[in-house]
Amino acid sequence: MRVDRCCAGQVVFFNVHEPALNAAAESLDVPILTKNGKTALHLSTLRLQGYYLNARPRKDVFMNAVILKAGEGHLLSLGDVQMVVKEDATHTRGTLGVAELEVAPHGYNTPPSHIHHAHEEGFYVLEGELEFVVGTEHFRAGQGSFVMVPIGVAHTFSNPTEKPARFLATLTPARYLRYFEELSQLYHASASPSRQQLAELMARYDTEVVS
Repeated sequence: MRVDRCCAGQVVFFNVHEPALNAAAESLDVPILTKNGKTALHLSTLRLQGYYLNARPRKDVFMNAVILKAGEGHLLSLGDVQMVVKEDATHTRGTLGVAELEVAPHGYNTPPSHIHHAHEEGFYVLEGELEFVVGTEHFRAGQGSFVMVPIGVAHTFSNPTEKPARFLATLTPARYLRYFEELSQLYHASASPSRQQLAELMARYDTEVVS
């Protein structure tokens, strides 16, 4: 990605219109600016994506791998569901978020059936079993199972067993991680957010509660 010029020290213009910029702008909720057919992002967004004003890649972002040990990451408490964000999209140009979640036995703080209208969601079961309802299918998924939920498909999950269940979640793009940040705040303010609170919060992130 080559810089054409800088404007007012805050906006960087590019010679080409790259799909990655669109994805990053959408996931980070920032505007894309255009001028004379060129594409631009605010400087703060460029910093998040690893670019300085001269648009040289930051070596610590683009040249090195991100390595987290077991248990490391950003912890979010969602009632009886614990979430550890492993990748918040800082190193994926806003296109991918990854988190590990643990659902307590018979955990009841799992979501109502809902549809995402702006991101895909993947589930890879690491330990235990989860019960899924995806579209019209109702099934159990054990260790090693993978479930991909495209945009527009109703789904939910729960842990009806006597043991904890852990799974890895992927979100593409990663904007929905902000939903979990806000949900964690709701749980800190109230032991159990109401269904209306959940529905209103989901709606802010292009997600519709369907049952």
